[in-house]
Amino acid sequence: MASYVCTRYCINKFKDSIRFIQRRYRVKTKWAATRPKFPATELALHNFDTSYSRQLRDLLALYLSCHATELEPDIKCLVFPQGDIYSSILGYYLLDATSVLPVLVLVVQPGHTILDLCAAPGGKTLALLQTHSVNYLWANYLTGSHTMRLRRTLQKYLPKEFLDENKIHITSTDGQQLGMTEEKSFDRVNVPCTTDRHSTMVEENNIFKRSRTNERQKLPLLQTEILCSECVNPHHSMQVQDLRWFVQRFSDTFHFAPQLSVGELVLPHLCANFGPIYMCKLH
Repeated sequence: MASYVCTRYCINKFKDSIRFIQRRYRVKTKWAATRPKFPATELALHNFDTSYSRQLRDLLALYLSCHATELEPDIKCLVFPQGDIYSSILGYYLLDATSVLPVLVLVVQPGHTILDLCAAPGGKTLALLQTHSVNYLWANYLTGSHTMRLRRTLQKYLPKEFLDENKIHITSTDGQQLGMTEEKSFDRVNVPCTTDRHSTMVEENNIFKRSRTNERQKLPLLQTEILCSECVNPHHSMQVQDLRWFVQRFSDTFHFAPQLSVGELVLPHLCANFGPIYMCKLH
């Protein structure tokens, strides 16, 4: 025998009882708003500590230890002379001293054609041009915003006659494509890199920012692909160059990490606060 029950009453009763049911709130990692927010400079410092301490182990603590040094009593301060602002050209570009080392390692000869695949923001590009040996410079960076910054830098520091397309060519393209279309066109090539010191000091456009996570993770793969595309070429034989002569020449100014099997690494020191930067030269 069937009995009649009010449907509206059952629905209302169910709504009242569901309020007492415990709900589970899950934090979804894919939501950027739920992740803890750390400054990009702090993430860069953490990456610096973990990466170098894992590679150098006990040598890192020993290497960073600073010993007391005697300062010269007659030390003087260098003061720049008053510049000429009528030319609208800035007189000097501030950058870390180690940023000049890759330019010196390349040993650019007069008449050379250079391809710089990590030209922005422009410090190494200006250093290359200051050698007065570059016949033609192709400055490239993958992102357009960095390329615009490079153009502004060159406009501030170079006379207009040096900004000719026949001398300096600025592009924003994939470096691997340049390797296929411009084969055997360059005497020296500088591949993409990261600047650890810049990442630990500057928050703006930091590579450790959350928005650039994908770019940072792909950078080692990009570097490997650019190198392998040349190394596996059957018509070319690649050899790692010995840079011990370079270390001996600059060991009084920079602190080089010991016992590296390939390349050279400059680490910052309390008595010589330059770097970090890693260099490896292939021929």
